[in-house]
Amino acid sequence: MTSERPLIDAASAHPPPPASQLPPSQPEPSVRADHLGFSVEVPDPFRPSRRDQPDPSASERELHEGGEYRAVAVGEPSPEFAGNAVRTAKYSALTFLPRNLFEQFRRLSYVYFLAITVLNQLPQVAVFGRGASVLPLAFVLFVTAVKDAYEDIRRHRSDRRENNRLAAVLAPQTAGEYLPKKWKHIRVGDVVRVASNETLPADMVLLATSDPTGLAHVQTVNLDGETNLKTRE
Repeated sequence: MTSERPLIDAASAHPPPPASQLPPSQPEPSVRADHLGFSVEVPDPFRPSRRDQPDPSASERELHEGGEYRAVAVGEPSPEFAGNAVRTAKYSALTFLPRNLFEQFRRLSYVYFLAITVLNQLPQVAVFGRGASVLPLAFVLFVTAVKDAYEDIRRHRSDRRENNRLAAVLAPQTAGEYLPKKWKHIRVGDVVRVASNETLPADMVLLATSDPTGLAHVQTVNLDGETNLKTRE
């Protein structure tokens, strides 16, 4: 006779200990983002990325933030806004002498020599002749004033040359006729026609171009020194 011995499973031969006898599980150490120096943000697949969102311009940000804006009627020049005349000169015929003396005596060295000259006019503290103490300071003031006057005259000529340049401006109440107008007389609301390779007479908003795509290429080398062309539409 063959006796069949029951097969004993190895797992059943040693039953698991009860839960009360198991060692307590150690909690996993928590990892804090401030210890690592960075934080992880899970992207939302249903939210467009920042690269797909257009960057609003400065004017759009001002409007959204409640900034001031103004309404301009195109083709109707408004005299309430500032003019387009350029002035880089510092003096005029009436203000040259007092303003130039004020600018010169802002230097401490000039004030020092003026005090020495005034003290030398008093007989009690005079060291040398009164005229001898005045001549050096007067000579320096005169030479500096002549130099400043010459430079300011050149600025006046440059301003006059820029302000008297002509631009093609749409005449109001006409059937699309452009007439020459001096730059200093251009006002907010004027429609100016600028040809290729011409200098813009003022800060302008592009309305239309002769290009079929509606684009224009502008060079701002006179403003920021960059020679590359910038696209405007």
